[in-house]
Amino acid sequence: MKNLLRHPSLFLSLLFLLFLSLSTPLWAISFDFKPCQQKKMFDNMPIPPEQPVAMVAGHSFRKKDVCLPIEVVVTWKNKFNSFDHNFYNLNYSHVFPGELWLKNDTKEFVLTASALTYSGIDRINSMSANGEYCANDDGNNRCRKWHTFKNGSAIVDKFPIPGRTSGPANGGSILYTYPKIQTEDGETIEENLDIMSTGFTFKNSPNEYWVQEPITINNLKLNPFKYSEIVEAVNKRNLYKKTINFKDNNNIEDMPTHHQGEVTIEINFGCPKSLKIISPQKNAKFLFSIDNPSKVEIEAEVALENYPEHYLDNVEWIAPAPKERSQLFMAPIIQKGKKMKYIYLGLPTRNSDLGNTILKAKLDLGPNCGVYEDSVNVQLFFPRDQKNNPGIHEPNWYYYWQQTKAGHGTVEFQDVRYQGTSEMCGTEPTFRGYYPLTSGSLQRGSTFVYICDFSKPDVNFQALSVFGGTEAYDGIDAFGLVLLHELTHRKHWLDWWNPRGGWSDTGSYGSEVVDSDKDYIPDALEAAQGFQSNKKYTYFEQMNESLEMYDEHYLTYKHAETNWIMGSADKEDWSFPGNQWRD
Repeated sequence: MKNLLRHPSLFLSLLFLLFLSLSTPLWAISFDFKPCQQKKMFDNMPIPPEQPVAMVAGHSFRKKDVCLPIEVVVTWKNKFNSFDHNFYNLNYSHVFPGELWLKNDTKEFVLTASALTYSGIDRINSMSANGEYCANDDGNNRCRKWHTFKNGSAIVDKFPIPGRTSGPANGGSILYTYPKIQTEDGETIEENLDIMSTGFTFKNSPNEYWVQEPITINNLKLNPFKYSEIVEAVNKRNLYKKTINFKDNNNIEDMPTHHQGEVTIEINFGCPKSLKIISPQKNAKFLFSIDNPSKVEIEAEVALENYPEHYLDNVEWIAPAPKERSQLFMAPIIQKGKKMKYIYLGLPTRNSDLGNTILKAKLDLGPNCGVYEDSVNVQLFFPRDQKNNPGIHEPNWYYYWQQTKAGHGTVEFQDVRYQGTSEMCGTEPTFRGYYPLTSGSLQRGSTFVYICDFSKPDVNFQALSVFGGTEAYDGIDAFGLVLLHELTHRKHWLDWWNPRGGWSDTGSYGSEVVDSDKDYIPDALEAAQGFQSNKKYTYFEQMNESLEMYDEHYLTYKHAETNWIMGSADKEDWSFPGNQWRD
C-alpha cells in the first residue's frame, strides 16, 4: 500500500479498474455494493471534476456528476393464463434500494436498483395470489388433476447468493439506461429497460406447489421514464411515479408470455425528516461499575424518519470531549453505523467530567439532502461508597463532593483531610468531622479540618438540623453542612487565637486570661457576637451535654445552617445513590 501511495496515478488507475466492474448488471454483483460509495470516496480526493470515477451499466460517470441513493417501491398486478390451463392472479408490493446516476450536461442517466445486490435490506410489503395449476396433463390439452391455490397461498422464493453470509435474498430489480452511447473503443451501448419481479411459489403442501419464474419487462416501447421529469423530481425532492401496462409482448422479442397487467414504480427523491438518536433517551443515567478500574457502557442507536434504513451504515458517531484519566473506547472502532457502543474505562479525575455527556451522530446524504445531525445528553454517575476513583485512599463521595460547591473551595491536604474511622473519627461513632481546638502539640495551630466516614451506621450520610427543624441533611447536603461547620471552627481559631499564639481550651494568651467563661470566644468579642461573656452556654444550656453547645459551637452551628442552602449542590452531585439519581 505504501508503494501505491508513492505513485498516486497508479493508485487511481487501480481504483478506476475496480469501478469498471460495475458495468456488470448490478444484480449479478456478489460483493456488498453500498449506495454511491464509490463516488463519495472520490469526492474527497484531489482529482479534477472531469475525472471518470465509475462506470455503471456501460455509462462512464465523472467526479462532478450526480449520484443519488434511492429506494424504489415496485407494485405488480399480474394475470397469467397459459395454453395448458394454468392461471393465477398476483398482487404484491416490493421495496428495494438502488441509485440514480446523472450527467446533466449530456442528459445521461442510469437508474438501477436490485433486491439481490442489497441482500436483506429489501422488504415485501404485501402479497396476495390465487390460481390453479394442472398437476397431470393428459397431453391432449386436458387436465386430469388440478391443484387449486387459494388467496394468499403464494410465497416468495429465496435465491441463495454465493459468497454471502447474510443468507438468501429476494429477487427483483430495475435497470434503465439513457441514452444510446458509443464508448471510446467503438462499442455501442443501447438504451435499455429491464424490470424484473421476484420469483414466487404457490404452495399448499410439500407435495402441492408450483414454482413461477420472475416476470420480466424489457421492451423499450413500454418505457415510461423521462429524463426531464426525473431531473425535476430530483430537484424538487418529489415522488416520481410511473405505471407500465403490459400484455403478452412485455418481452423485447415480442414472444407471447401469457402475462398481462401493470407494474407501478415509485421513487421517492425526498429527504428524511430527521436523523434521530432513539437510544439512549435524553438524560438517561449510567453508573460506573464497582470494579477498579471502573467501567461504564452506553449503547446508542439512530433512526431515519421516512428514509431507507440501510443508509444508517454511513452514520458517523462523534466522540465526546475527553475525560481526564477515563479512557474512551468506541465499537465498532471505525465509529460508523446504525449502532455504537461507548465504553469508558476508569473514573475521571474531575467531577465536572461526570454527569452530562453529549453523544453526537452525523450523516452526510450528499448534495440532494445535505448533512443530518442529532445529539443526546446522557448522565454518568459514580458508585458513592466505593474507593475506585483516581485519588489515593478516599472514598468516591469524598473525592468528588469536595470538588463541588459542597467542598467550599477547599484543597485536599491543604484545608481538609479525609480521616475515615481513624483517630477521633474512630473513637466517636457519630462524628462526621472535627477541627481540633485543644492545646495538644499535634492539633494546636492545625490548618486542617477532618472529615470522617459518612457511611458509618450511626451517620449513614445524614446530619441533623439544630435550628431548622426535624428535617435531616442528606448525602451531599450533609457533607456540605458538616464541612462548612468544621471550616467555621477553623476560621474562629485562626482569627481569634492563632495570630497571638493563644490557647482556646484554656482561654488564655500565656498567663493572660481572655476567655473567662471558657466558651472559646474571647470575652472582648462576645457582645458583638450576641453572647454573654460570663456564660459558657448563653443559649441552649440544657443541650450542652449532647451537642456541647458552648457559645462558639452555637455560633458555628448557626453559621453553617444559615449559609448552607439545602439542595444548592444537587446539580453537581453525580453519586449513586445521590440527590440527582433520584430525579
